[in-house]
Amino acid sequence: MTTAVGLVMAGGSGRRMKESGVQTPKPLVRIAGRSLLEHAVLWQLGAGVSQVLVSVRDDQQEVLDAIKRLSRHYGRSRVRALIETEPLGNAGALFSCRGKYERVLLSFADNISSMEGHLLLEYHEQQGADATLAVHRSSVTFPFGVVSVQDGWIRDYVEKPPVSRLIGIWLCRIRPSVPPESDPSPADRVGGYGACASGGWW
Repeated sequence: MTTAVGLVMAGGSGRRMKESGVQTPKPLVRIAGRSLLEHAVLWQLGAGVSQVLVSVRDDQQEVLDAIKRLSRHYGRSRVRALIETEPLGNAGALFSCRGKYERVLLSFADNISSMEGHLLLEYHEQQGADATLAVHRSSVTFPFGVVSVQDGWIRDYVEKPPVSRLIGIWLCRIRPSVPPESDPSPADRVGGYGACASGGWW
């Protein structure tokens, strides 16, 4: 199995966090003695990737300085910045790796989970998919009453029902043959997009 390269997305603006009054860049918020960024790097290294690329904007100096410190601590050949001169978004940063790396494990600097990255890589390899998305079931309470209507008559009414959906949390490998604009493939197509259920917490 070819060794994967890790890609950590840390280039977001953190607008909502700033609006709440927190000025620290989101990747640098500390939990359990480490920044979210360091947790993300350790998760990637624990998955067995050969190196971790951290996608960051060129104007995020605090985050760039943190990446340099992590690079010195964990090894310059293992952790380095992938600097965006203009916002690339998740897909843009991922597909900037096309043609350079056969297998890419993408994660986000603000995600922490008990899911082990090497299990996602192994599942992906077993499925033979173009890409595999790690999914986690999340439940929320719908904020309104839900009404079912048939022929102008109310058939059912449920006040603020619970809603449970699978959400995407990490992505493993896009093959070089898959273009950036591709939509998820039908489930019956060989080499399509797979899903790996995440147990534990997220």
